[in-house]
Amino acid sequence: FVTHELSRMVADNSNPKNRLIKERLRCLFTTATHEEIGRFGSRVLAQVFRPDVLIAVDVNHDYVAAPNVGSKRFPEIEMGKGPTFSIGSVTSSYLNMILQVSALKEGIPLQPDVVGRDTGTDAMAGVLSCLDCANASIGIPIRNMHTISETGVTDDVQAAIHLLHASLYELALRKDLGGFTHPDLRLAEIIATIPNKS
Repeated sequence: FVTHELSRMVADNSNPKNRLIKERLRCLFTTATHEEIGRFGSRVLAQVFRPDVLIAVDVNHDYVAAPNVGSKRFPEIEMGKGPTFSIGSVTSSYLNMILQVSALKEGIPLQPDVVGRDTGTDAMAGVLSCLDCANASIGIPIRNMHTISETGVTDDVQAAIHLLHASLYELALRKDLGGFTHPDLRLAEIIATIPNKS
């Protein structure tokens, strides 16, 4: 829903922010399948479209409400306090900074979620597809994940939509998107040689 509403928002030409977004950025909004069993849908999309930036939208756990879990090992993520953004080894610190700056400018609540080497979301599609793309993961805190009684807060969903729209605009405003670049190791030069001891 977040992705579809965001695409509808960006398509609205009456908003001058959207015109700048479309002039400066190539935005593709997709919905993927098979996330829970290997992220196969998002991996195919990443290979076909080869994005420079990939932002996944998924659900996240409300750890505060989880009995005997939240206070022990996980961040204090809670429904009704805004979407989450993942911080971890595969997420882009520059892209996360864009998300945080956008949230501050727009007064959108945002909760950090520390993850390890895997976000557990389709944000991993770039890594799993061997693409050099910056990625981030936005989560909507819910209770009862993977059950028929999943529960979330509408305000968190709305906040995620507006956060992503503001982040696209923030990216479009930047003249230099160098925060996403990495050195091309194929162009590396030898800076020293190790003498052969034979």
